Amino acid sequence: MVKRLKSFTAVAVMLGVIAPVAHGQTDPAALAAIYSEGRSALMTTPYAAKARIGITQGTGAKPAKSLQSFDTTVSSAGYTATNVKPPYVVGRPTTVVGTKGQVYVSIKGEPDAIRAAESATERVVYHRGSPIFLPDAALLTGATVVESAEAGTEAFESAIDTATAQRLLAYTFASEAEVDALAPKLEVERAVVRVTVDVAQRRIVTTNVRVTGVLPKEHIGEVSGLWIVGEPVDQPVILESLFSPTLLPRDPAITVPKRTISLAAWTSTVTARNQIVKARNAIEKYGKRAKTVAGMTPAAIRKIDKNVKLVAGRGTTKAGTVGYTILSNGRRYSLRVTAANGWTYTATRPFKGKFTTTCVRPGGASCGTW
Repeated sequence: MVKRLKSFTAVAVMLGVIAPVAHGQTDPAALAAIYSEGRSALMTTPYAAKARIGITQGTGAKPAKSLQSFDTTVSSAGYTATNVKPPYVVGRPTTVVGTKGQVYVSIKGEPDAIRAAESATERVVYHRGSPIFLPDAALLTGATVVESAEAGTEAFESAIDTATAQRLLAYTFASEAEVDALAPKLEVERAVVRVTVDVAQRRIVTTNVRVTGVLPKEHIGEVSGLWIVGEPVDQPVILESLFSPTLLPRDPAITVPKRTISLAAWTSTVTARNQIVKARNAIEKYGKRAKTVAGMTPAAIRKIDKNVKLVAGRGTTKAGTVGYTILSNGRRYSLRVTAANGWTYTATRPFKGKFTTTCVRPGGASCGTW
C-alpha cells in the first residue's frame, strides 16, 4: 500500500502510584477511574475521533519529521478513516475502510478502490482500543495530576514502561521482522501518556502518548533502509500521538466500495501510467529538437532516456515497453501500455493543448481518464 504507516505494538503500562493532590484538583485515582470507564465505553460503543501520529528522527537543525492524521468512525462492523493526511497519493484525497480483515483504500481519481488484507499497522492504528491512542487503564503506572489546557477538564499523566516504550520506538525505525531484535537496544529517555477527562460527563477528552529516546550509533547498521550521511552518530527519535474521541448514538455505516482492485493489480496500473509519462517526456525532448517525430526510432529515444523501451503499437508492463504510433505525419503521436491486470492506458498528443488520456478495461468498458 502506497505510503502505509509503520506499525505500533501494544503499549504495556501499569497504573499504581498516586501523587499528592493539589487544592481544587480531583484525586488522580478518580481521574484514572474516569479514564477506565471511558476506555471501556469506547471498546463497545461506536465513536468518532480525530487522530494524529507524529515521528521525529535524526540530528541537526532539520531532523526528519513525519505526521499522519485522520478522522475516523468506528463501529461493530469496522472503521472508516477520512481526511487521511498525507494522502496515499500526493494531492488526491484518500478514504480507508476496514472490515472483516480487509482494507479498502479509495483515492480520488482512481476508478476502483484498492483492496488488500488488513496489515498489523492498520489494526493497531484504526481498531478499537488502539494501544498507541488508548493504553489499557489497568496497565498504567505513576498517575500524577497535571494542568489541563482545556476549560472544564482535568488531566493526569502516567509513565509507560521501558520495554513497551522501546518497542514503540523500534517500530519508527524498523520493519516488523526487525523490531524484536532492535527494541532492547534502544535507549528510552522519557515515556508518558497524558489523559484529559471531563469529570462532570465522565468521558475521555484527549489522550497524548509521547516517547523520546535514542537509537545508539553502534546499532544503526541493524536497521535496513536507514541512510546516514557522514559518520554514524546516535539518532534521537520522538514518537507522539494525539486522540480525541466522541461517542456516537448509533453504529455508523461501513460501506465497502462497489468496485475494487487488488493492490498488485493497482500497482501494475501505476507502472503502466509511469511508463507512458517517461516515454512522453523523452519523445517531447526529441520532438523539440527535431521539430517532428516523423523519423523517430526507439533507438533515438533510448539515447535520451535509456529506461524507455518503445515498440510499435502496444507495450506492456510485463515487458516494460511502451507502444507508440506516429500520427498526422509526425505532428502527433499516441502511446499505449497494457497493465498486468489487463487495463490498457493511452496518451495521445494533440495539435494544441493537453494530452488526451484514456483507460479501457478488458472487454472495452472505460476505466476513466488519468
